[in-house]
Parts: sequence; C-alpha cells; structure tokens
Amino acid sequence: MVAQIQKIWNQIAYYGSFSVSGKAISAFARWVRRLLDHSFIASTLADEKIFYAADKSLFGRLLQKIWSIFPWFGKKFGGLAANSSFVASIGHWCRHWEEIPLAAIGSFLAAFSLGLFFRLNTVIGGAVLIFGLILMLIPATLGNALSNSGILRFLTGHTFETKAEGRIGIYLWPCIFGLLLAAATYLWGWLPAAAILALAVGGAVLMTEPAVGLCLCVFLTPFLPTMAMAGLIGVIILCYGLRLMGGVEYRFRIDTAAILFIAFGVILIFFAVTGFAPSSSIRIAMLECLFIAAYPLMILLMDSKEKIHAMVFLFCLGAFFAGLVGLYQYLSGAVDTTWTDTTLFEDLQLRVYSTFDNPNVYGEYLLMAIPMAGVMCYIAKRPLMKIFYGGTTLLLLLNLGLTYSRGCYLAIMVAVFIFVWFGARQLMILCIPALLALPFVMPASIVSRFASIINFADNSTSYRLSIWQGTVSMLEHYWMLGIGLGESAFNTVYPLYAHDSTFAQHAHSLYLQTLSETGIGGFVLLICALFAFLSIAYVAQRKVRGTKTMWFIIAMMAGITAFLFQGIFDYVWYNYRVFLLFFITMGITGAVSYLVMKEGKAVFD
Repeated sequence: MVAQIQKIWNQIAYYGSFSVSGKAISAFARWVRRLLDHSFIASTLADEKIFYAADKSLFGRLLQKIWSIFPWFGKKFGGLAANSSFVASIGHWCRHWEEIPLAAIGSFLAAFSLGLFFRLNTVIGGAVLIFGLILMLIPATLGNALSNSGILRFLTGHTFETKAEGRIGIYLWPCIFGLLLAAATYLWGWLPAAAILALAVGGAVLMTEPAVGLCLCVFLTPFLPTMAMAGLIGVIILCYGLRLMGGVEYRFRIDTAAILFIAFGVILIFFAVTGFAPSSSIRIAMLECLFIAAYPLMILLMDSKEKIHAMVFLFCLGAFFAGLVGLYQYLSGAVDTTWTDTTLFEDLQLRVYSTFDNPNVYGEYLLMAIPMAGVMCYIAKRPLMKIFYGGTTLLLLLNLGLTYSRGCYLAIMVAVFIFVWFGARQLMILCIPALLALPFVMPASIVSRFASIINFADNSTSYRLSIWQGTVSMLEHYWMLGIGLGESAFNTVYPLYAHDSTFAQHAHSLYLQTLSETGIGGFVLLICALFAFLSIAYVAQRKVRGTKTMWFIIAMMAGITAFLFQGIFDYVWYNYRVFLLFFITMGITGAVSYLVMKEGKAVFD
C-alpha cells in the first residue's frame, strides 16, 4: 500500500515537474516566490534575528530575572521540599513507574478493600481484597507485567523489564495509604475517597513532572468546562514554581513570540482595569492570561521529542473522541437546531457541534486538529498509528463538512494552499482541477451552503455586515484606547453605534474585537506576536528542509494561519476552550521550532 502511494506521488511529482502545464505553473510559482522573497514582509519573516531577539530584549531579560528568583529562593532555603525523603520518593516512583512492584500495588488494594467491604459492597470489597493478595504474591514489577502484554508491546513497541526489590518500605507505605483511604471511604463514602486519591496522585505527579498537566490539558480541553481548565493551568504554574523553588533546575527557554504574548497579557490587564466594565473585564483578563500562559509553558516544559510525541498523540486522541461525538450527533439527530437556517437552506437539517455547543466554534477547533492529525498520518512509523491518525483525519474532515461553517470551509482551503505552497509545490498543478471538481463531488447541501457566502439575503451574512458597520463606527471614537474586555464593556458602548439597532455580544471578528477592546496598542502587539510566531516557525522549517519535522511545522503553520483567517469573519476567541486550544497548538509548534532553532534537534525523524 505504501509503495503504491509512493508510486502515485512520484508520478504526480514527475508530471508536475516535466509536463508543459507543470513547467508553466512551476515558472509562475518561482516568479511569485522571487517577488515575495524580495518583499519587506517576506524578508522579515525569514529573519533569524526575530528568534534570537528574545535573549537580547529588555522585557526578555526582565522576565529571566523574575524567573531566576524562584530557584534562588529554593537554594536560599535549602531546596525546600525537594530535600525531603517523601517528595524524593514520590519523584522517583513517578519517573520510574515501571519499577513499582506489583506487591506494593497489591498491599494498597488489600488495605483499601476494607473500606469497600464495610461501606460499599461485600462482594466488591472481597474481590478487591483477593486481587490485592494475589498481586502481593507476584515477585515482579509493573514493568514486567507490561513487557508480557503482547497488546502493549504492539501499541508502544517497548518492553519494560525491571527487577522487583523486596524492601519492607515499598509495601508498608502503600498499605498505610490504603488504610487511610479505607477510613475515608467508611466515614464519607467512596466518592470523597476517590477524590482524595486523585488529588494525592495528581498532586504527586504534577509536582514531579508539571508537563503531565499540559498533556492532560491537551486531551481534556474539548470535554471539560472552562473554569476546570483554568484551574488545571493554574495548578501547573504553581507546581512549576514550587519545582523551581525546590531546587530542581530548569533551563530558561523562551522565544520572542512568548515574550510578546506575555506583554499582550499585561496589556489585557491594563485595559481591563481602565475599561467601561472593570469588574467583569478583570475576571476575563485573568482567565485569558492563564490560557495565554499555555504558550510559554509549552516551550519551557516540552523540552524533549518524547514529550512532544506524547502531546501530539493526546491532542489527536481528544480530537478523535470529539469527532465521535459529532458523528453521533449526525446519526442520532440529537442536536440543537438553533444554528440551522432551514428557511434559506431547506435541505440543511442539522449542524454538528460536538462538545463545543456551536458549529462555527467546533469548526475553528477542527482547523487546528485536522492538519495535525493529517501530517501525523505521514510521520507515524507504526502501521497501527498510521491507521489511527488517518482514521482521525477522515473523521474530522467529515465533522468539518457537517458543521456547515462557510468560513471554516474557506479557511481549510487556505490551509491546504499554504501546505502545498511551502511543502509540495508539485501538487499546485492539481489545485485548479480540484477546485473545479469540488462542486460535482461534494454533497449538494455543502455546495449550496458554501455558495451562500455572497448571498446577502442570508441572515448570518447580513447580520455580520451590520455588526461590522456598527463596530467600525464605534472605533472612530475608541480606536486609540479601546473600551475594555468582555461582553459587558462591549454592550455598554456598542449599542450607541449599532447599525439598524443590531444586537451583538462581540464584533464577530477577532481583529475588530481586539482593536475595540485594547485599542491600537494591543492590536499592534498581537499582530507582532503572531508574526513573530510564524517567523520562528518558518525559519525552523527551513533549517530541517526535507525532514518529517519540516512537514509537521508546515502543517501546523497552515492550520494556525487558517484559524487566523477564520478570525476575519468571526471572533474565534469567544469560546475560551478554543482560546486555550489555540495557544496550546501554537505552543506545540513553538516547542518543536525551539528544539530545531536552539538545539538543532529533528523532533519527528
């Protein structure tokens, strides 16, 4: 199968390079590239100085000074908790989990079963007790058990062969912890006991490796509430700070885009305080600053290719489950039809939105997930992983079609163009025929929905135009200092300038909304931060030309650019989970680019 695909690719590449039409398109592409290469924007985009400016800037040095306070504090007070045997023991077992003896797990389960036996169910308690006693009799580690699992060997390609040690402490402390949880179960029930166990284990893991928290964020963001994710990000930051104060050495890793995004966060707080609705704006600013912090956290903590591989897999796994929810909505019809204009589109019965409550918001998430899953289908080495990433890509493309989001349709086409332009220019010859063929191969409902972009009788189109007109009128008076963050500030000022008295919660454009909230200063700072990010990614992919790492960076550049393109037509940061996922996606790309630029590592080869 792979050989056949490679053969087809070679034929396309040959035709694109040596046919008359292919030569013509290649000549045109070279001419356009020469024009772009000599333009101010292109020359600035390809300038490596943007990446290294982080180390030389005044704000960057200030951030490094603030960061250095934490390890200094830890050294001053003797390494704090890092010097305790308890925390050191937790850290050892979290880092070397494959060395945990099965007997230790068994002693914990045997002790914990007492609470289940007396409070929940004697059968369940007895079963857990018997299972725990059996594990206590097995002289092996968790790694030994996994190495004997054929399924896990097939999935991971790894074996975990370690030797169990018979120290009494290994069995004593799990037994004591199990008895404490059994007492909690007996007194308060199994749910509080489970919560205590989750907090204890989760806290130990995050204190040992805060990057695990980022992995949880990547997987859970499509499913958990906004405030739960804000709490998790806050805990990650706290654990990272405690690790620094505990004497654990971390390199100060940051790029220019991260510095500019941090500065943008400071600007958000300033305009929240000085806006028209400071009480609500300050809460929004704090939430957005927490989520913006995901970008520098990614660069700081994702310092190895193994961590990045795990992060990418979990991102795609979360997208896969979100796609299954969307598919279920389509098959069952269990959706809210508020977002469906059945008057203008009679054949449009429903629009899926998965866990995001809005089809357009879900489509914006898919703009970032589809390129990642698609490129990983090519990058993955194991057949099972190729099937997983390929299946996820097809599922997400189906979901994108079922959102019927016209802006996202345009944006995914922009992503494809960028990917082809920077990575596979031989395929440019197929773009025009593919565009011409789309109306004949796509479902009629999607074609009619896409064609309605220029239909001003469509309520959605006319509604957006009216909001944009009102927002532009408002900006004539507030373009310099803005009005503050959030719906309250917007609804305080916007109704005075609303066109045809059109009600709106936001400007329905990322750029108009940012300009309205933070004025020209915040808007320019955001554009500079986004440009710095794209510049760093562009330079990084040129350094690893011809590698799988290059393909990954180009795919992510395409997805993020598509997301920003959709931002022209919608306020893509309105949903805070998508806001967080945007900075997570950029953070993954930024971490890959950092390893390429600073350490010369090819992450996916």
